[in-house]
Amino acid sequence: MAARSIAWLSFVSAASLAAAARYPVTGIILEVDRANRSFVASCGAIPGYMEAMAMDFEVKNTNELTGLSAGDYVSFRMIVQPKDAWIDQITRLTNSKPVANAPDTFRRVRDVDPLNIGDPLPEYHFTNEMNQPVSFSDFKGQALGITFLFTRCPFPTFCPRMASNFDEALKKLKADTNAPTNWHLLTITFDPAFDTPAVLKSYAKRYTYDPSHWSYLTGELIDAKSGQTIPLKTLSTSSCITSFEAKTVSAAAFWLERLWMRCGRSRM
Repeated sequence: MAARSIAWLSFVSAASLAAAARYPVTGIILEVDRANRSFVASCGAIPGYMEAMAMDFEVKNTNELTGLSAGDYVSFRMIVQPKDAWIDQITRLTNSKPVANAPDTFRRVRDVDPLNIGDPLPEYHFTNEMNQPVSFSDFKGQALGITFLFTRCPFPTFCPRMASNFDEALKKLKADTNAPTNWHLLTITFDPAFDTPAVLKSYAKRYTYDPSHWSYLTGELIDAKSGQTIPLKTLSTSSCITSFEAKTVSAAAFWLERLWMRCGRSRM
């Protein structure tokens, strides 16, 4: 029976891998994080999949990272499934050279201090998916869930996962008759040149579109990037900030309710 179960799991694993898409990638490593089995690399565009960008890539086997360091020019295979993705077959190439169509990694941001838990939330101004002006002060007294993405990001463990988790959090909170109602989710793009209000509205409709509780915001790039001094995985009110792990499926709903109890309810 055990042998049959192992054979079945092996079959399922092989079938899943067979269904995955594979892409050859080259890039320059910017940072190696062995503890989290990943590195950050600046890569050129991957035809038919995504634009040039610098991003994290995860490996399944930490041995893949042996001998790698920042500045290495590497090639690797990217494997993408509907809800997961990783890389393997990493090879350090002999001659380092610029990556074709590599992203511009220089970005101007406002000179602001990073926020800590409990700090007041600074005022920022945006435009939502309905082309309406929005400011953080509009949500005074509410618990806010904030995350950042860009609509052209197809990598399943990044932007799609963040949006999917917000989608599930929204559904859980709306389905719970005992849950608070003074909460709002904000998804802020850091690709405002492409992510216009119309593009954001189209993207929003891939999920549970409810502008009364979930807004997609765009604005000046300098503000969006400066806004990331808010801890990336953050919940806040107009005067209270706390952290949460955004990549956990139900964490957003859990922490929104507790943040509301801690901060929002007392400031309504």
